[in-house]
Amino acid sequence: MTTTGLDDLLNTPTPPGDWGPWRLDVANYALTHAGNRYSIDLRSCVTSAEVLDWIAQIAGKTWGEDPTVLAGLVVALDELLDFQGTLCSRGKSTTRTVESVIADVDAFAAEPAHKSVIAK
Repeated sequence: MTTTGLDDLLNTPTPPGDWGPWRLDVANYALTHAGNRYSIDLRSCVTSAEVLDWIAQIAGKTWGEDPTVLAGLVVALDELLDFQGTLCSRGKSTTRTVESVIADVDAFAAEPAHKSVIAK
């Protein structure tokens, strides 16, 4: 029997949460709705206001009224952008660089544990 060290546990990527119909289009740095191909350019998500605007836009769509659509979007955005940690920590709005968003998306996509949410 082997034991897993703390370093191994801390460095093991967590599988993504339930993104519902959303998938990551790595080549275009976008979240895409699998049902209608609606796309959100993650490079436009550099402020908390921009992220909230996307959430509100989707909530206003007829197909966005499905709870799995909106909840999946929020989970996906948070897992990709860590928006509380990087955009609105302690209630203060901050601005990220497009390059930091690209780096986070690339790092997320590189993890084999995340392949279930990568668009094919």
